[in-house]
Amino acid sequence: MVEAVVLASMENFFKSVLNMPEVERKLRVVVDAALEDHPYCSQLYLYSTTDKVVPYSTVPLPLLSKPQQM
Repeated sequence: MVEAVVLASMENFFKSVLNMPEVERKLRVVVDAALEDHPYCSQLYLYSTTDKVVPYSTVPLPLLSKPQQM
């Protein structure tokens, strides 16, 4: 019960914080930089459709469809 309340509270908090224009702009800069300047080594990203912390639907599409570079 307590976990559900904390999870719901955190979801609402982060939804509101991450949707602030200033925060969203800074986050976009970080994500864009990460996508452009990635290391030249194998990377494995694991995403689950049942993840409660990072929902699958919020994973940026470029991360999911990123071409393999070696």
